[in-house]
Amino acid sequence: MLYDLKYFSIVASFLSVIRFFIIYFLYKSSFNLKKSFFFKRLTPFLLAIIAQMFVFSIFGSLTYLRIYEHSPILYEQFCFIIILISFILSFIIFKSKERQLKLQYELKYKEKLAIVNERNRISRELHDTLGHTLTLLITLIKSSRINIKKDTEGTEKKLVQAASIASEGLKQIRTTISGWLPDKLNSSPITTEINKLIEFAKDIGIEIDFSVYGEERIVATGYSDVLYKICREAITNSLRHGKAKKVTIVLKFFQEKIQLFITDDGIGCNNIKKGFGLIGIEERVNDMNGTLTYGTTGDRGFNIHAKFPISKEGFR
Repeated sequence: MLYDLKYFSIVASFLSVIRFFIIYFLYKSSFNLKKSFFFKRLTPFLLAIIAQMFVFSIFGSLTYLRIYEHSPILYEQFCFIIILISFILSFIIFKSKERQLKLQYELKYKEKLAIVNERNRISRELHDTLGHTLTLLITLIKSSRINIKKDTEGTEKKLVQAASIASEGLKQIRTTISGWLPDKLNSSPITTEINKLIEFAKDIGIEIDFSVYGEERIVATGYSDVLYKICREAITNSLRHGKAKKVTIVLKFFQEKIQLFITDDGIGCNNIKKGFGLIGIEERVNDMNGTLTYGTTGDRGFNIHAKFPISKEGFR
């Protein structure tokens, strides 16, 4: 009877350890996968009950060894095994908790980073879209106000153009806020989109000369988007800050790169203070592993040069 009790106590102790591990890892799996709400709430109580059973089993086994066996060696061996199991169990729980905290920290960091990136994206897009749209509108309105009595028909045409520009700007703002980026540049040459941009600018009286060198190819959306926005920002700055009358845009296609040159005949700027526009262009160019240089050569005018290395996958 006592012999059976001894082995029953030992086996019960190890079974309690096994049950504890099983329930614990089921709990971790349920927590990570966000499964049963009831199971997650019930598991801590199951762990507590099994832990108590484990303690009682150990206590019974130790009591038996002390009272009935009178074997110090067996008693010490059993204590060593129990301490070792407890240490391993504590270490596993500690490492698991550490991994869980690290995962939670990484998730929070990624979430905050995503929020910051999205806020920067919206700010950058709104600045570019609103800046370009409002610059064209202000120029058209000023021109219409001057010629409203002399050229009624021309003024009416400019007001229609202003309404069209405002409508297009509103559409782009809604696109920016919704976070949905149309893939239209992916199916049409970048030159087509730049020409549309130029048509809007020509309507307000600025002369734009656009030239293409090399074999024109459709480029991936990311490159088209950056090239388009560089042209838009350059035209906006030429009108708003440079007071330019003429802008020259040159787009060159090479085997493994694209280069964009933009110059104007404005007042120039030798002391450049970077605003959201130039900073936004630099960020976009860097994101595409490109290089960007800009500045005034001589006394007048402003130059922008962008270069992008493009692999075969970058062309379509």
